[in-house]
Amino acid sequence: MNFIKKFSAVLLFIVGILCFIYTFAMYFTGFGGNLSFVWLIPAVLGVLWAGMLEGKITLRKWQKRMMLYILTPIIVFFLVIEVIIFSGFFENPKEEPKYIVVLGATVRESGPCYILRQRLKEAEKWANTYEDAMIVVTGGQGETEPFTEGSEMKRYLVEELAISEDRIYVEEESKNTYENMKFTGELLAKKDESFSYENTPILIVTNDFHMYRSMQIAKKAGYEKVSGAPSGTYIFLFPHYMVREFCAILKNFVLGRM
Repeated sequence: MNFIKKFSAVLLFIVGILCFIYTFAMYFTGFGGNLSFVWLIPAVLGVLWAGMLEGKITLRKWQKRMMLYILTPIIVFFLVIEVIIFSGFFENPKEEPKYIVVLGATVRESGPCYILRQRLKEAEKWANTYEDAMIVVTGGQGETEPFTEGSEMKRYLVEELAISEDRIYVEEESKNTYENMKFTGELLAKKDESFSYENTPILIVTNDFHMYRSMQIAKKAGYEKVSGAPSGTYIFLFPHYMVREFCAILKNFVLGRM
C-alpha cells in the first residue's frame, strides 16, 4: 500500500511539473493563445495532491471532502465531453459532396498556420477524389492577421497544392465556426440557384478535435446532408486543443449554436 501511495505521489508530481512546462511552451510558442495558462490548474493540483500523499501537505478532513465533492463531478463531466469530442474523429464522407467546405484558422505573413495547412492538405485529398466538387474556403481577418483566412487559403490551394482557381469560392467575413457555416450558406445561395440546405451534400474539412462541434453547428444552421473529413493534429498540440475544444463546446451550447 505504501508503494502504491509513493508511486502515485511521484506520478502526480511528474504530471504536475509537465503541465507547468506545457503551460509555458504553449504561451511562448504562441500556440496556446488566451488559454495557455489553463494548464496551471492541473499543474497545481498534481503537485498539491502529490504533497498530500507524501504527508508534506496536510488538509483537514472537511477540506479533503470539499476537494473530492467539487473535483469529482468536474472531472467526470470533462471526460464525458472529451469522449463526445473524440466521436468526431471518425466522421467520413457519406456521399459524393457538391461542395467541400474548408474551415479557416490563423494565417500569418509566412502563410497558413500548421493547423490550417493540415486542413488544406486534407481538402486537397478529397478534391482529387471528388473532381466535380467545388471548394469553399471560409474565414475572415482577425486582429493580428495580415490578410483574410479565406484569401490565404485560396492562395495556398492554388500555388502550393495545384488546385484549379476556378474550383474555389472564397468567404472572408466570418470570425468563428458558427459564422463560417452561416456565411457559407449565404454565399452558396447567391452562387448556385440549385443550392438548398436540405438537399445539397457538403463535406466539412477541419481538424479532428474540431469536427464534432463543426458538424453540430452545421446541423443547427440547417444543413441536412452534411458529412465531415477530419485532418490530424500534431501530437504536441493535441492535448491543448482538446481542452480548448471543451471550452468552445460549452460556449457554443450556451449561445444556442449547437
